[in-house]
Amino acid sequence: LIDTDLMSSQYWTAESMKAAYRNRRALGTNNACLHTQGSPWISFNYKQKVIFDTSKEYTFSAYVCSLQKGQSVTLWLNPDDTYKGSFQSATLTNSTDDYDWRRLSITFKPTRTEAYLSIGALNITTGQDVWLSSLKLEEVNIATDYTHAPEDTITAIQKNATAIDENSKLISLMAKQTEVDNVKNTAQQISSRLDILAG
Repeated sequence: LIDTDLMSSQYWTAESMKAAYRNRRALGTNNACLHTQGSPWISFNYKQKVIFDTSKEYTFSAYVCSLQKGQSVTLWLNPDDTYKGSFQSATLTNSTDDYDWRRLSITFKPTRTEAYLSIGALNITTGQDVWLSSLKLEEVNIATDYTHAPEDTITAIQKNATAIDENSKLISLMAKQTEVDNVKNTAQQISSRLDILAG
């Protein structure tokens, strides 16, 4: 999955949710809020089609916060980008009394080779906030430690490269302006000397 902190509308849509974020105390990055408002069903939809190998097992994992005991967040596999009529789901359930940040995971075997994904909550209390971050979907039968998707790392590098390029252009412009100022000062000095000689 790209943009695993659900920060970009390029990769994620949202239905019946408030786009709110807060700092994750444990890991110190941003994360998304599933806010129920007037309905106990809310979701994020992943815009890119995901390709599966139906002979393999996959594990979905995420950091969640404010998920009470018995409540769950579900990964829905949908046939198209209307995100309706899901044909399969994988559910992360908090089975403890700990509702602070925890990483939960579930392993499943997909029944189709292509899917559009939704991530949401069904059984949370109306008005309740559930926080999600660092989503991971991998071709393994047990969750591995969270790492950013390679695409996320590439995007970050590209942003840094753009910022460096912009700074370089700014420095170059500043250097050129300094040269112009120096020439202007020299010209003014010469002009003053000529005035003195002419007087």
